Amino acid sequence: MMVFLLFILVEIILKRSYFYLKLNSESEDRIMKAKLNLSKKLSISISLVVMVFLIILVTAVYRKTNSAITELSKHRMVESVESRTALIKTYMQGVEQSIAGYSAAPEIVDFMKDTENTKKYEKAQKFTENYSAKYPYFENLFAASIDDYVVKTASVKASIGTPGAQDEAS
Repeated sequence: MMVFLLFILVEIILKRSYFYLKLNSESEDRIMKAKLNLSKKLSISISLVVMVFLIILVTAVYRKTNSAITELSKHRMVESVESRTALIKTYMQGVEQSIAGYSAAPEIVDFMKDTENTKKYEKAQKFTENYSAKYPYFENLFAASIDDYVVKTASVKASIGTPGAQDEAS
């Protein structure tokens, strides 16, 4: 469309200049100067049309590219967050299952019912050490009573009667 407008503009300029030259053809010098002037006007007009066309084209390309890049960036960030969320959820479910499995183990349940029994203590200690060896990401695996009295721990080699945080403060 812009090229069509350019051709129409050139045609109008040429027609006007031709009639101007025909009416005022007094001398050859004057005609030559008029032709030179006409070619300058024509080149300036064509240059202006081309510059406007290029400005419009560059602006359209910039806007389209900018919106496409913005959408792509947003999509990639959403994908990244969703994948990391899924990874964290999977990890947390595994940890929850591991802790639930530890707390429901018969050795731990029996020991928590009778914490003074040394045979149950040894079984619970052995089970805790073996269980924590399977899951190296556990920082500390222990069984404790409700009153914050640590009963069993694996990675910190404490035993029955080790005071918890509440007992150390008093």
